[in-house]
Amino acid sequence: IFAWWAERITGGGADAHERLTGFVHGTGHGVGLDVHEAPSVAATSTDTLKSGHVVTVEPGVYLPGQGGVRIEDTVVVTDDGCTPFTLTPKDH
Repeated sequence: IFAWWAERITGGGADAHERLTGFVHGTGHGVGLDVHEAPSVAATSTDTLKSGHVVTVEPGVYLPGQGGVRIEDTVVVTDDGCTPFTLTPKDH
């Protein structure tokens, strides 16, 4: 999802990630009894995802003076990746 947005917002290219400003929202968090709980899903997190964890995946891009968007999904972590609970297509 991030690569798709980075290409469209910056016009693409090898340095699209470096040119993308506004990508400030953490990637996600655990889901359980509280709204936000461990494990944290972010580049700065030291938490470890384990099979069976239910987490959100919600990258957000916010551009001052232009607006923003956040795409939210919920997944269960598996031994070989994850299985989405959210089945909304993201092909455009």
